[in-house]
Amino acid sequence: MQDTLGMTHTFHPPLEGEVCVQFIRCGKSGCRCQAGHLHGPYHYRIWREGAHVRKVYVKAAELESVKAACQAHRNLSRSLRDVKQARMRLTQSILKEWRQTQRYLGK
Repeated sequence: MQDTLGMTHTFHPPLEGEVCVQFIRCGKSGCRCQAGHLHGPYHYRIWREGAHVRKVYVKAAELESVKAACQAHRNLSRSLRDVKQARMRLTQSILKEWRQTQRYLGK
């Protein structure tokens, strides 16, 4: 997507989770990983769905894009949490004013 100045911007739809690095043991007998020299690093996006932890491999070519999408999700979640807290404070303030008005009017 290009803006009015001709600069290109990439949109990253929010992805829940975190990109983690893991080293793995393949399980083949006689492999170097059996002696502790693990294969990797491999990148995975890990997230929670209810009681389940999900994990999906992230290709090297997609790594930066997935990291940016995960960061976008964290930023969005933080913003939504802040809006909910502000709404709650406003609601409490309105209720407090309403109660004081009711007391003043003797109702």
